[in-house]
Amino acid sequence: MTTKTDYQANLKAELINGFAAITTPGSFAAWEALPTTPPAGLSVDGVGQIAMPLSEGQIRELIAKAHQAPYGHRSETLVDLSVRNTWEINGNQLSFLDPAWQGYLLKLSKTVASKLGIMGPIRAELYKMLIYEKGAMFKAHTDTEKIPGMFGTLIICLPSAHTGGEVLVRHNHASMILRASDATQSFACWYSDVSHEVLPVQSGYRCVLTFNLATCPDQTRPAAAALELQKVPLRNALECWLRDSADHNATHVPSHLYHALDHEYTEASMSARTLKAKDWAQVRALQDLALQRPFEIFLALLEKKEDGDVELNFPEIYDDHSAGDDEIAEIEDEEAYTTHKITKVYDISYTVKSLRTLDGTTIASNYPLNMNFCLVENPFHEVEFTAEEYEPYIGNEGPCATHFYHRSALVMVPRDHRFVDFLVTCVTQAPRPQDNFDSVLSYLKNIFAHPSDPIPLLDAMATLFEAKPRYGVIRDSITELLKTALNHNHHKLFQAVATHHQDQTPLEFFDWTKARLDTLRDEDRTEKYQIWLPLVIQRIISMKIRIKIVAKMATNPTGEATVSNAVHPRMDIWAQDQMYQCIETFIKTPQTPSTSDIDMIISALVYLDEATISARFTSIFAGFTHVRATAFLLGLLSWLKTPAAASHLPNSGNIELFRSLSVGVFNRQKRLSDISTPTNQRWAHRPHLWAVTPHGLVQFACDLNDFQSTDGASLIEPFIQEINVQCTTFPADDMRDFWMPFLFQLIPALVSRSVALNIPVFQQLTRQFIEHLDNKVLGPCPSAPVAQDQLDEWRKLQKELYSTVTQHIQHDNLKSLLGDEQAARFQSLAGLT
Repeated sequence: MTTKTDYQANLKAELINGFAAITTPGSFAAWEALPTTPPAGLSVDGVGQIAMPLSEGQIRELIAKAHQAPYGHRSETLVDLSVRNTWEINGNQLSFLDPAWQGYLLKLSKTVASKLGIMGPIRAELYKMLIYEKGAMFKAHTDTEKIPGMFGTLIICLPSAHTGGEVLVRHNHASMILRASDATQSFACWYSDVSHEVLPVQSGYRCVLTFNLATCPDQTRPAAAALELQKVPLRNALECWLRDSADHNATHVPSHLYHALDHEYTEASMSARTLKAKDWAQVRALQDLALQRPFEIFLALLEKKEDGDVELNFPEIYDDHSAGDDEIAEIEDEEAYTTHKITKVYDISYTVKSLRTLDGTTIASNYPLNMNFCLVENPFHEVEFTAEEYEPYIGNEGPCATHFYHRSALVMVPRDHRFVDFLVTCVTQAPRPQDNFDSVLSYLKNIFAHPSDPIPLLDAMATLFEAKPRYGVIRDSITELLKTALNHNHHKLFQAVATHHQDQTPLEFFDWTKARLDTLRDEDRTEKYQIWLPLVIQRIISMKIRIKIVAKMATNPTGEATVSNAVHPRMDIWAQDQMYQCIETFIKTPQTPSTSDIDMIISALVYLDEATISARFTSIFAGFTHVRATAFLLGLLSWLKTPAAASHLPNSGNIELFRSLSVGVFNRQKRLSDISTPTNQRWAHRPHLWAVTPHGLVQFACDLNDFQSTDGASLIEPFIQEINVQCTTFPADDMRDFWMPFLFQLIPALVSRSVALNIPVFQQLTRQFIEHLDNKVLGPCPSAPVAQDQLDEWRKLQKELYSTVTQHIQHDNLKSLLGDEQAARFQSLAGLT
């Protein structure tokens, strides 16, 4: 039985041999966009100079001068539109009038040689112009030798808008698509022994110049077969690794491997474009193999950090007792600017300083390097250190130094479940995981643009979110990933992102989601509503936003509540359940509710049935017993009298619910002196949200009067009596600014309801309020001996106080409340008699 160690040793040896066999870079075919328009001066006999980009009118002129392109079949030359449907103009009818074409073609030939892995010079000889209109194509074929030394074909796709017309090239078991329509102008090239097919043009015109590629006739002709042969050992080793890696139970298979490059590159300049010689050849070979195989390629800068004691370069200075401080300092400065040999190593660490894509984009930094994932046992063998940090003698310690060794490497990662392990390691083991998380996520989104198999990538995104520390996530990333998960029905990714979205999902996402879910079958839509959406909704911190989202999701396109929508009958149950959960969470919140929460809670309650509304009202009142919640509770009770409440509860239900809940708003356990009022500023932050107003309290009292107990007992009298009991605890400011305005507004409100004011509880309220205000504001009359001006000031304040009372309480009402004698006395004190 092969052990894990034996397996990995064999795999590494095979890969090392595979890389050793790669001596020249190149591929059997290549395509690349051209950054600029080809030079002017292209002339066609009978048409004249061709302007770039080509217009439809000019192309029609070219077609008029062209002929149907034939194709070779054995020894015959045939025209068959079912095999080749293309217009062609022979090369002897074309000419380049602009001298810039010569330099342009020379430079392009060098690029083509590099792409095809040819080290020496090549020549490109103009062959024909081909014009493909809509429907034009050319079935799969290989090119025959047309000139001495010919080994391949080059095409320059001239700027002409079109879609389709891609070239599908195949060699052995590999294939690639050369997409000329992806760029304004481009070139493509391939070896003659490569099968190629021009797919049908879908729209527009595809116009290309074709060139025969050749080397000197006396040289061995390059061929794709020879180029691909050197890749066979590497391909076999990779395929074996990828096959074993796909087995989830194979724990002996490495998730990634590092292969050290021959040359060194700076961190800033590391990209495929800067690779030299054999390094470029090896990376290019991997790129070709990756076209048909599921693995990713990266570049990495590896670092070895070695700490230890060093040998001094000038040890004699410390043995020379005659040396002065200045001389010692000078030698120590010189010592600091020279390198040292470490004599005793006491710590070695390995780090991946930078992991980059082939275009040089950094996706991870500073995560630990596990040397077991290197193809060779020690990639730093015989590598000289590139930097040193030196520490001189400090007291009895030192000297010591840290040496840094660097090695460039390429990294191979199978694109399967092990790909996830690799990415998670890059993120979670770095000193600043957030930096790597964002860059790795960005990388995944880029390679996810046109995936052949999206599942491993979606799994990677999900696992990345599951493993990430508690950091903030970019808002746009959250939305994009949730949409991706929904579009691909990937619950794992959706759950992972929703769990960590940290209240960053914008409302616009739910607009998109509702439209998306409305296109699904009933069972799929129901699953998304019941299982997927709550993962996002229930992690939104703001209850107001959460309720708004549920309401948004529970409406049909006309804006009506889903409870009346017969198209999706299950949505009413979903909406009720979500609103119920919102209210339950609200009740459990440690924060005290304010008046700003009233509309929010009502908007959730109306989705519930009659019994549940009553039960939730009761739970809310039982849950918020703090006096600071008084304004909020009064607002809820006020809603019970509205027509909106009547549409959800029968009138008798409203009244009974009001009666049962109102008795708990004020009682002996709640100190009325602690009520937040508009003026007492007990809570500095937005105090008006918790403030009970005199008008609000009067309205509550009137409602108590209107909704008598079922046994006929008064509800308002116990409330007024509770105020009477606690009256002496009210501060002077509250008496003047809150409780007296409450009394002044209450009296006419009771009169308007034909309530008798000579009831003892109202008489006691009026008498106690005035007496308490008198004691708190005026105090006793100053006793002699006292200055006359002090006495005059006291009497002035007394007159103002009682003037206020008599101005706000009509004389007849005052007599009913205090009796004729006391009412007359108040008028006298107010200076009215």
